[in-house]
Amino acid sequence: MSVRRNTHRVSGAPLALLVAALAALASSAMPLRAQTLAGSLVAEADRAPIVGARVRLLTVDLDEVAGTVTDSSGAFELSAGSGGVYVVHVEGGGLDGFLSDPIVLSAGQFERLDLVVPVQPDPADPTSIVAETLAAACTAENGPDQGVLYGVVVDSISGVGIAEARVQLATPGHGTRATVAKQDGIYVFCQVPTGARVEVRAQAGSRFPAARRVALVPGESRRLDVALGVSTSDAPASVLGRVVDYDTGEPLADAEVRLRGTELVTATDANGFFRLDSVPWGVYVVEVDHLGHAHQEQALRIEGGRAHDLRVRLPTEAIALDPITVEVKPRRWFGDMARLQQRMAAGFGTYLTREQIERRGAARFTDLFRGLPGVRLVQSSAGGRASEYRVVLRKALTLGGGTCFPIFWVDGRKVPSLGKDGNPIDDFFQPSDIEAVEIYRGPAQTPGEFIDSDANCGVVVVWTRRGR
Repeated sequence: MSVRRNTHRVSGAPLALLVAALAALASSAMPLRAQTLAGSLVAEADRAPIVGARVRLLTVDLDEVAGTVTDSSGAFELSAGSGGVYVVHVEGGGLDGFLSDPIVLSAGQFERLDLVVPVQPDPADPTSIVAETLAAACTAENGPDQGVLYGVVVDSISGVGIAEARVQLATPGHGTRATVAKQDGIYVFCQVPTGARVEVRAQAGSRFPAARRVALVPGESRRLDVALGVSTSDAPASVLGRVVDYDTGEPLADAEVRLRGTELVTATDANGFFRLDSVPWGVYVVEVDHLGHAHQEQALRIEGGRAHDLRVRLPTEAIALDPITVEVKPRRWFGDMARLQQRMAAGFGTYLTREQIERRGAARFTDLFRGLPGVRLVQSSAGGRASEYRVVLRKALTLGGGTCFPIFWVDGRKVPSLGKDGNPIDDFFQPSDIEAVEIYRGPAQTPGEFIDSDANCGVVVVWTRRGR
């Protein structure tokens, strides 16, 4: 590790002498003023900023004075209450924990410490294993003068992979191509031209994009992670989830869900749902208990200002499983799903949850409606394809006695043309796209937020897994 700083450097001096120097400063008649230590962390390989690393200012006795997390540019800033001799401890962000050389901070002064450090992703990390496997599959497609570029799009604060982030590769003379990051934020580009610097640019939702540049040599496979400022360490997060039986998938009511070391605890409702509000950013252990089922616990990383969707499957026996899955969603998604739970509890409509959708094994979207009470499918003549179907809610008739069709809402927005007038529903959705479906057969059942003059024929509310 190399160190660049504009402060004078203390190295090689015994700790006893450093402690003595600190004691001498403390005995001075002039009171010591607060001072600031600012700096940055960059990777040794490509000088890229290291984001999300934990930086702590310690005394020579290793007592913590201040702490922070590096931002999207790898920068950090720490303040101490007095001048003296300190060390900096850094961990996370792909780094093994390490201590800097001792640093003398002069009272009332602004000091700087810039660190250039080696970064090696944990080879045992499941995300790293999947990314490297996908990258290795590219080599068969590559020519002798091409390389492979892969990596993970992560949140700059928490380090969590960002699923469905859009990733672009811009290559001089070869244009631009794009892909979408997988569930763990993984992206891969095969057949990357070598010899010239290429740019990888990532963006998630409306957040500002981030870009990194690198040049490959022929045959090289390079990992290049991209950090986006999606979450914040200041804003609280929300957790919404469901607990089901591991074998049957049936919801478990009255299961206790808690975050270890906090006062945050709740119980699941009759449909197995639970919610936790105002969860501070950080890493927790989520514990789940239910009478007749095995205790489960799992580490959970919370991103500030975001919503987290948990699916917990409890076995009836204590066996080794990986029972909890977590997806990070836009903040608005949390409110949508919380209101869905309230409508399900009221019980006025028919509902399909994600677990029910998966159990149905439907080949297309309209197949999800087969066998539901008060719902039938009619073959459509629009478009001339005999296999097209439209959803009809029973007893839904026009004033003239003809069949009328329900209005569709998708992710909170009304879509009047969906499923009618030559727009087959199956052209818009696949069952794998859907998080939940709500079906209301008439105005008497329909909640206020979905009711208007078009609700006479019923309402179908579709919530996609992407959200809005």
